[in-house]
Amino acid sequence: MLNMKNLYETSTVTLDEACFAIIYFIDRFSLSEIAKKKLIELIKFLIPYKNNLPNTVYKISKIVSLSEYKPSTVNFCKNCSNETTANFNQCTNENCLEYEKVSKSFDTFKYFDIERPLKNLVKSNLPKIISCTEGSFNDILDGSHYKNISKSNYLNLMVYTDGIQISKSNKLNFWPVICGLEDLPIKIRDSIKNKIIFGVWQGKKKPTSDILFRYLKNSILKINQNGINVEQGEYKKTFYFQIYGILCDTPAKALVLNMNQFNGHYGCLYCFNPGKWSKFYHKMLYEQTDYPLRNNDDFRSDYQDGTDIETVNGLKGDIELSDMIILPNSVPIDYMHMVCLGIFKNLLKLCNSILDAALHFEIVSRLGEFENSKEKTELNDFILDLYSKKHFGNIKVSLLEPTSKRKLNNFELNQFELDDFFNDVFISLRIIIENTIYHSINYKRVGQETSSYCIKYKIQNLFYFGFIKYFIEIENFFYVVLCPLKTIKTCLFNDIKIRVPDDLQALKKNKIFDNFFTVCEKTENLLIINSDDVISKCIIYEENEDLFYLSDYLSEEEHD
Repeated sequence: MLNMKNLYETSTVTLDEACFAIIYFIDRFSLSEIAKKKLIELIKFLIPYKNNLPNTVYKISKIVSLSEYKPSTVNFCKNCSNETTANFNQCTNENCLEYEKVSKSFDTFKYFDIERPLKNLVKSNLPKIISCTEGSFNDILDGSHYKNISKSNYLNLMVYTDGIQISKSNKLNFWPVICGLEDLPIKIRDSIKNKIIFGVWQGKKKPTSDILFRYLKNSILKINQNGINVEQGEYKKTFYFQIYGILCDTPAKALVLNMNQFNGHYGCLYCFNPGKWSKFYHKMLYEQTDYPLRNNDDFRSDYQDGTDIETVNGLKGDIELSDMIILPNSVPIDYMHMVCLGIFKNLLKLCNSILDAALHFEIVSRLGEFENSKEKTELNDFILDLYSKKHFGNIKVSLLEPTSKRKLNNFELNQFELDDFFNDVFISLRIIIENTIYHSINYKRVGQETSSYCIKYKIQNLFYFGFIKYFIEIENFFYVVLCPLKTIKTCLFNDIKIRVPDDLQALKKNKIFDNFFTVCEKTENLLIINSDDVISKCIIYEENEDLFYLSDYLSEEEHD
């Protein structure tokens, strides 16, 4: 008989539940006899003196063995998957080779009575049970399918199933059937404590849809005869249950719905696309044509006529839950496999690679005539020599494919050997000019302090190259400190408008720049450069959508 006594007077845990937990813990960690005895003594010490917990493991295990809260076991013929007799495990299928033979090996499905777990789940989450939000779409509870099947005092169950292989050497298949309450908020809906294990299939063959859900259907119908009465203070209500849907990956959907696989004829759950076998590609091809969509009436009609040998629109025969669910709406898309792990992830990668290539093309195309000029070649060669990198073949810096900074730092860019390039790097500033993010860093190489970003500027119709040292914002104008390649003088210029700050001492007051440079006096050698003359190098695309240049390095603190 079911033992409804609590562990102690004010406990929310029943004696059965406590005994099950203790026996499971002992089996899970293979406790010795001494450890078992000490565990019981510890638990007795922690709970009130007046309690119902037995003093020995033997008495606890006896309560578990007598409890009705233990799985029911059904054995199936390993040859035809037909249910065997309870006493002798004999197959009752006259067409089976194992007919009336006593078998010692068989497939098994074990399931629990979920009435009490459902009652406990509803009672513990009663204040949190929610309904749809009118005028907004925040959850599946706001969708049309939920609104269409909603009934007064009915709660919705989502059923989860999938095949699990314990190890590569073990050929047994495990198919758990798990139930969850969809009327809970999103934050706690997928919590493991709010999931109920209904049953588990164990066998060398995959189960059929009828085996997985036949006993679940019977359990729900039995519960709904009287409902589940929940009392909490003055609140009293009777709840009933219905199946909202079945959630599983694509191969499992074919098994659950007893239809062809997704890559077979009429494998689409949502339309009548038949597909066509390609002898050239050796795979099924599906035309991008507007085929009629499936509905629940189509499923029921095709289920009646379809068989394993002769399918009808991909369906092989009726399933147990066909009268309890609405197809195809009751089989939602699996978020984990489709978005996090499936084809959508590959599409995102492809999209990002296309955007990277387009961005690189756009930056390179802005260079105009400079792309094929002698100055560009000299600049690229100078950069390569300055960084002491090995240059393979005729690859130029501005023609390198976009890559991630992670790959660059992990020595995966085979055009260069990075060695200890980043050891002496420290960050200066970064700034956005004309929708392009520029970075300025300083590093020491061969005893000479340089900068990372090279530009071209023009003085009296002559072109020169220099390194940007800093970007500075003064009175809404951006100024850049430039270090020409052939001089060690630090010069100041305006990158947006030809304007020089009147008070150069104002720059020294900013402590950020004290450790990086000293502002020079205004002299005749002051270089003024327009942003149109800035020459871009190869772009590196970072995951956070910031732009970096090939020689740039940015610390984690700078990621904003």
